[in-house]
Amino acid sequence: MIPSEWLPVKITMVTAGLAGGGAERSMSILANAWVLSGKQVHVILSSFKEPLQSKSYLDRTIPITRVIGSRIARIWPHRMKTFGVLLALRRAIRETRPDVVIALQESVAIDVLLAALGTGIPVIVAEHGDPGARRIGSSGVPSEHYVPGLRSNILETFRRCLYPGAASVVCLTETAMSHFPASVRRKGRVIPNPVLPPPIPTEGPSRPRKHRIVYLGRLVPVKGLDRLLRAFALIAGDHPDWLLEIWGAGEEESRLKQISLNLELEDRVEFAGWSNTPHDVLRGADLFVMTSYTEGFPSALCEAMACGVPPICFDCPSGPRHIIRDGVDGLLVPNGDIGGLASAMDYLMDNESERRRLASRAPEVLERFGVGKVLGMWEDLLEAVL
Repeated sequence: MIPSEWLPVKITMVTAGLAGGGAERSMSILANAWVLSGKQVHVILSSFKEPLQSKSYLDRTIPITRVIGSRIARIWPHRMKTFGVLLALRRAIRETRPDVVIALQESVAIDVLLAALGTGIPVIVAEHGDPGARRIGSSGVPSEHYVPGLRSNILETFRRCLYPGAASVVCLTETAMSHFPASVRRKGRVIPNPVLPPPIPTEGPSRPRKHRIVYLGRLVPVKGLDRLLRAFALIAGDHPDWLLEIWGAGEEESRLKQISLNLELEDRVEFAGWSNTPHDVLRGADLFVMTSYTEGFPSALCEAMACGVPPICFDCPSGPRHIIRDGVDGLLVPNGDIGGLASAMDYLMDNESERRRLASRAPEVLERFGVGKVLGMWEDLLEAVL
């Protein structure tokens, strides 16, 4: 239920695109709930290159504006492109006449804070990563040879200079918030991503029953899926009735397929592609495994637990450790310990009663991070800002 006394404000949300990642999914949940509560919501996309794969997540009454697709941004010469985009974004924001703007993710937030200078419109920055573990513009994959590029250094400088001027900075975890100076923390809030109850199951095609380990998400370097493949390779021979399914799309797909071939896992690993019905995928899983180098507050992990799937995750600097209660509703493995990950998988693959015990507690994620609870935290913030 959405309380009727909540503020009837006009909210403009700015994001790079609607490509179906966890941040975009969370934005859609919030936007849809705000519309139900009587708020006016407008979404601005700052990148015309992103596909609208998750547009269906948004309420159809929510208007969407593409900024960079506008004429003013296209006519600027390359060396002035950034300035032209900021002008176009400033114009788009003012045309929506918002009471407040919410900028989703870090690089977008910098553009919005610059574009909104002098307008008097309060801007709330919604960070969706762990700024202490991942610089803006980096892959998020640790490397002793990594040297931040000029663009990354510039963006980090802008973040330090501009964030104190935001109406508030929202982080997903206390760990992420602790990265910022006191000037940001004083106005900051820690608000996790909301978790929706799984929808009613849809009937899919029947398939031979085998035990399934599932990963669901983007296929990008920061997700560390090569580590998942290497861990599975250590134990696959002991569990011939188990398959590893990797659901998602991204730049790493061809490399991961080659690693799978090199590890002689071609008959044990399925690259299943993108799914528009992730809950149906997760309901049929016996285990959910995530091997990211760094995370924010992973929606796929929460959705798996909401479906009653016991998770195993690397204990990266932020994210899974704030969701999984180790030994209660899932297992945490030291980050990067491939042998430890293989042992944890092997233990649960061998132990159905332990899988069921963890699975029985996993759906409590809906009570801890339910939509109503998270929306109440956002409502408190909006009231404070306005």
